[in-house]
Amino acid sequence: MSQHLELKVEHFLSEPPEIWDGRTGMIDAAALDGLLKGRDSGAWLHVLCGPFPMIEGIEAVLLGRGVPSDQIISERFCYD
Repeated sequence: MSQHLELKVEHFLSEPPEIWDGRTGMIDAAALDGLLKGRDSGAWLHVLCGPFPMIEGIEAVLLGRGVPSDQIISERFCYD
């Protein structure tokens, strides 16, 4: 699929296992800036999954940057 699409998947774990060497914490505006690297993401489809506060924050940043709401697909969850 990535051969035909400009597809990028980024995982952020708030409670990573000891062997995790990827990104940690929740995605915030600064992390999103790093991921987008100044690109115009207004034409992209943004697919998000995570806890309520993080998803609401990401959506607010994307909407504030002019991404249309119909280009943001979100799945929210909560956990104890």
